[in-house]
Amino acid sequence: MSFSVHVGLQALDRLFFKTDLQPLRANLATTMRRQAKTTTLPMVLGEGEQQIAETSIEHLVRLTELALRRLNNPAALADCDLIDRIPAVLAAARDGARLSPLERARALREVLTCAIGRLKPPDGDGIGAPGALQYHILREEYLLGLLNRQIMARHSISEGTFHRNRRQAVISLARELEDQENRLATAPERASHARSLEPVF
Repeated sequence: MSFSVHVGLQALDRLFFKTDLQPLRANLATTMRRQAKTTTLPMVLGEGEQQIAETSIEHLVRLTELALRRLNNPAALADCDLIDRIPAVLAAARDGARLSPLERARALREVLTCAIGRLKPPDGDGIGAPGALQYHILREEYLLGLLNRQIMARHSISEGTFHRNRRQAVISLARELEDQENRLATAPERASHARSLEPVF
């Protein structure tokens, strides 16, 4: 592919695809160009699957952070795209009941609040431990509503340390939600499969 055609396709991507999909498309295009130089198709497919998985979790991290920012605004929280990414988790939080938009927002707030709580380290871990600091940053910013500079002053940390630990905490939270969703979404399938294997008398 010529350079001018490649640049033209990148410009079209910026017009027609969301920001989080643009890097994925660019990376997949690079992988496919490399495919011509290799005879191992499974390696190429493996790279593509890895890129898709990485883009998916990065997108979930962004959705989780956006939901955290709206945690104390039910109307805005009801509009979060995270709701569509974790339907099984939200259904489990409300025993499978059909929910109105505001009820979904309350369920999402409850899920996020509980997930932050699970980040709390054992009592033996001091505030200096990364896990403890990450828990306190999320709790103080999103549940208590403290300003970033207040949190940094409370824990005597630099802005870089604050942002790095908050980022790691949000990633942990997103991965926890993804794991919960996968387990809950596959549970009915496993139960259905087990019932199909039961002997009929």
